[in-house]
Amino acid sequence: MTNDLPPSVRRAAHPPSPRRPPRTPATPSPRDPTQSLRAVVFVVAFVVCAYLYWPAMDRKINLPDALYGVPIVLTALVSLADSWWSRRPFGQSLWVAGTLLPAVVFARVMFDVAQNPTSHNLWPFEIAIALGVGVPAALVGAALGWLLLRVTGRTAFR
Repeated sequence: MTNDLPPSVRRAAHPPSPRRPPRTPATPSPRDPTQSLRAVVFVVAFVVCAYLYWPAMDRKINLPDALYGVPIVLTALVSLADSWWSRRPFGQSLWVAGTLLPAVVFARVMFDVAQNPTSHNLWPFEIAIALGVGVPAALVGAALGWLLLRVTGRTAFR
């Protein structure tokens, strides 16, 4: 329709705005070589936490007590390693490692529900308790990693 107008009436195309940054693709950044290493660290930590958590549930230990000890320390270490070696920003390291314990609890819930559908009728509360235990531990690890980045002068990837 605009081609039907005479050249004196047609509007010129607008140049891109200098205030708007160019669009970036949704693919991982090529400058982030530790992406596969992060996945391996998360999977290994998940397996170790699951190995320690599942027998505790068979011995009828309550949920927050079953996550104390090695799983909390492992969550803090995963968060520290994620923010330090991969130089991920603070919030991303916090939430990636903070979801480790809820993922372990959710895997156990799904395993038990597959055997007996009425066994975990309050599973959202179990996930909330695991978040309440895992996120503070991840907060400590991410804060230490952020401090190490600041002290050594390394910058986080954005």
